[in-house]
Amino acid sequence: MKKTFIFLLTLVLAVTVAFFWGCSDDDNGMNSGSLDDPEFEAFGEGFDMADDVTGQMFDLTFGFVGQLLDPVEGKNATNDYFEYHSNTQYWYCSTTVIDDEVEYAEYAFVDTIQFWHGDYIVQWPKEDSLTQILTYAFVRPITPPDFMDSLYAEQGGALSLPQAGSDTLTINGSGSFYADLSDTIEDDYDTTVCEVLLDYDIDYDDLSVYISAMGNEESDACPFEGVLTFNGEVDISCTSTDQSSVSVSGEWNVAESFDDGTITITVTHGNTVWTITEDCDTGMPIKQ
Repeated sequence: MKKTFIFLLTLVLAVTVAFFWGCSDDDNGMNSGSLDDPEFEAFGEGFDMADDVTGQMFDLTFGFVGQLLDPVEGKNATNDYFEYHSNTQYWYCSTTVIDDEVEYAEYAFVDTIQFWHGDYIVQWPKEDSLTQILTYAFVRPITPPDFMDSLYAEQGGALSLPQAGSDTLTINGSGSFYADLSDTIEDDYDTTVCEVLLDYDIDYDDLSVYISAMGNEESDACPFEGVLTFNGEVDISCTSTDQSSVSVSGEWNVAESFDDGTITITVTHGNTVWTITEDCDTGMPIKQ
């Protein structure tokens, strides 16, 4: 189970921006926005970070879970810190994440995790008895990159199996994301610098997945049901080397709905809506 939990990142949260460039449809009398709209494109570039950080946080949580399911192999293989608090019956887990893709930066990731076998809280979970995981996590910069003024993200909730040994995992919870930074976008013809402020509340409602599909590289392994929503405000101002500019501000809300192999992404700003629908492989469930 350790490996399949780690692969859950690509299933749940790494889909939004990739689908922004599909086809837009009319939605309940709202104005249908063009996917070539410069404001929509600027929003997509900024929102990418909220989506990525949220997914990376799940990745780290599932990494901790995997290590505690296999404590000998897992803890010897990393420098992560684990401490069990018997008074709260939660694991305290932390690690330092280094990102040097653009410039060197360090981030602290802290998670509190509690395991349930049916009606009982346990310190050491067993794969064939585990029915629920409670988690609350946050990330903050230790050594932020020069382009970042501030960043804070948190998320928490319950990861539930309908019964021990089930192949179905359901995620319910909420989180938030705040970032104030500059973003530089370069291509063969132009360089664009964006000042980005993002402030989002995030909800995970009955996101249900097949655990057995997580390690299947031939499957997209997206949820087969549930909704992921980002509600909040942005303030984005972009200027290119050719002196063209675009600004985006106000409420921009995103909803990702999953329905048995179909993902519908709805982006709403004022009375304009962008709706993108794509196929999404859920993977084949194993027999219970």
